[in-house]
Amino acid sequence: MENQKRHSRKLLSILLVLCMVLTIVPITAFAGVTDVTGGGTSTSYQHTYHTQIDTTAQVTIKDADGNVKETTSVNKSGDFIEGNLLAEAVQAEITRIDDEIKAQFSSRGTVAIENRDENLVFDHFESGNILDDDGNVTTKLDVHEYQVYKITYNLWVQEQNVADEVITTVDIGNVWKNLDSSQPVAFTAEVNPNSECANQMALTDEYWQHMVIDGDRIEKSNPQKPIAGETYSYAVKLTAKDGYYFHDGFKGSGVGCTVICDGSTTTAFASTLSDDRKQLTLWFNDIKVTATDGSSQDSIGDVDIEGVTFNYEPGDAPKATAYKCDPWEEQYDIEYEYWEEMETNADGESVPVKFWYSDESKNNALAQDKKITTFEEGKTYMYSISLKAREGNTFATNSKVMVNGTNVNGANVSNTGTGLFVVAVRTIKPETLQWENISVVEINNAAISFNVGDKPVFTGKTPENVPYIYQTEFWSTDGGEKYYYSADFWNDNNPDDLFTEFESGKTYTYGIYFKAAEGYCFTTDTKLKINGKYYDYDTSDYDPMLQYPNGGYATMWVDTNLTITPTTSSHTHSYGTDWKSDADNHWHECSCGSIADKAAHDMETKNAKDATATEKGYTGDKVCKVCGYTVKGKEIPASGTTKPSNPTKPDGNTDVTSPKTGDNSNLALWFAVLFISCSGVITCAVYSRRRKLNKR
Repeated sequence: MENQKRHSRKLLSILLVLCMVLTIVPITAFAGVTDVTGGGTSTSYQHTYHTQIDTTAQVTIKDADGNVKETTSVNKSGDFIEGNLLAEAVQAEITRIDDEIKAQFSSRGTVAIENRDENLVFDHFESGNILDDDGNVTTKLDVHEYQVYKITYNLWVQEQNVADEVITTVDIGNVWKNLDSSQPVAFTAEVNPNSECANQMALTDEYWQHMVIDGDRIEKSNPQKPIAGETYSYAVKLTAKDGYYFHDGFKGSGVGCTVICDGSTTTAFASTLSDDRKQLTLWFNDIKVTATDGSSQDSIGDVDIEGVTFNYEPGDAPKATAYKCDPWEEQYDIEYEYWEEMETNADGESVPVKFWYSDESKNNALAQDKKITTFEEGKTYMYSISLKAREGNTFATNSKVMVNGTNVNGANVSNTGTGLFVVAVRTIKPETLQWENISVVEINNAAISFNVGDKPVFTGKTPENVPYIYQTEFWSTDGGEKYYYSADFWNDNNPDDLFTEFESGKTYTYGIYFKAAEGYCFTTDTKLKINGKYYDYDTSDYDPMLQYPNGGYATMWVDTNLTITPTTSSHTHSYGTDWKSDADNHWHECSCGSIADKAAHDMETKNAKDATATEKGYTGDKVCKVCGYTVKGKEIPASGTTKPSNPTKPDGNTDVTSPKTGDNSNLALWFAVLFISCSGVITCAVYSRRRKLNKR
């Protein structure tokens, strides 16, 4: 009996020592089953922690002006939860109680926690013997340590001004997603100007975070080049405007809040919200982009959109008529066309009040009183268009946009890499128009005769003050598969479809492209006159998308029945070694009178009634159509040996005797004459070229 008492006292002493040790060592020092050795006897025990969270908040409530209105104390505690402070369940309990306390006051204003203090306090132990499988008491002890985690802090509640409104929706777009390692990231995002968000918040910063440990952040304030092959995630910082603040739901669960990016609603975001709920940072977990190697990337170049309808009358409904007219048409889509009805507000700003989208889903999302159903007389409407690259394609950073033949101001083009949003293309005021039909289209001086090996040249001109506008001439062959335009735009963008010289045995068709002036239109009865002769054309070439309500057409882009089959010339041109020109080598001339330069620099013959004048031994005065440089005509004797009796200088003087071969007596005088003539050619050429450019 005495031995049993001594053994019990020994076990009790060991247990007390253990309790003392557990109160001073870190809570993570023991786990599971621990062997304790003392006095030569081995004893083991199982240790379990239980933690209770006890939180006290000293609450101070301030009015909108910052004056203290009320103070109170709130205490909340939960049950003991199995686990130490690092246990996930214990951490969740801390968050739950914090949220429960804040929820009591969040409806009254902005809630902020300060001066948080935490203290772990030992509460009590519980222990007992552990039974073996047969129900017998073993030397193993089951020890349970109970502790209380006391938390205190100040909770400040700042009431909002009664006029302030809570923001529950964020709507942004135009996020640049073309991360190209060859250039710094572009930042183009904006708050959707057509949503209520535009009045509530401003986009103040953007980020791309390199998704590796300790990855760098590329910020709008410091654009950098991304690393090819590396992945980046996107974030945006928003600031609430005066009179607004962000809903608490943006922080954490997102309950009661909506986030829209580039037209799509997303729930895959994380955010941080400032204590005053004026600054919101959203991280879009589903916007992840892998940077490409820009040196090997094919990009969409200059874009040409045609067919947009601008000639609406009052009562007309908006319609989608735009189409692509460039070599990239397989690489992108017209996402939607877009009209806005504009009004001037009290501040003198032009703001949109109604909208129309060619995308029915976007149109249907509009409130009925915000839809444009028909154009109204006297009201102002602004046209925009959205283009979207197909998967795997991007728009080059310097992509230009042309709409209906007119270049759009680059400041109005937002390029996100995978999209182009082209705003304020044109503004119209619909009014009832009376279109006047164009009876005849005339083009003169067009080059329509070529030999095999000649390059295409264009010299056509329209008369002055006609109700149509010259756009281009062109030749086509191989069933329209090959062509060449006078306007370099189409040639530059379609290099694989060009022919560069006329070939033997092929037939070439002449075509034109004109636009009707304001108030005029082409009809299927419009006649076409080329170089004074009437030609037919294919009226089915008229674009039905550009048909006016009166049945007329805005453009005339047609193939004519003027065709040629180039032949091999029996004459071999010999232009000699000396240029007959000014200092710019403007032109030089064959003995037959033809000019070596482009047709824009060719010479027209004065005094010669027809092409047989040369054969009859006389060439008329040759005058350069561009600069006016004149080569005086002269008789050509049948023998070809007698020199002209009255030669003419290029400046028009006739009293100078032509120097004989080898006669150097007047050489200086002739050089002076040549210098004066060249100066005149240069002056005329510069003046004429400026006039030509100004007409474009």
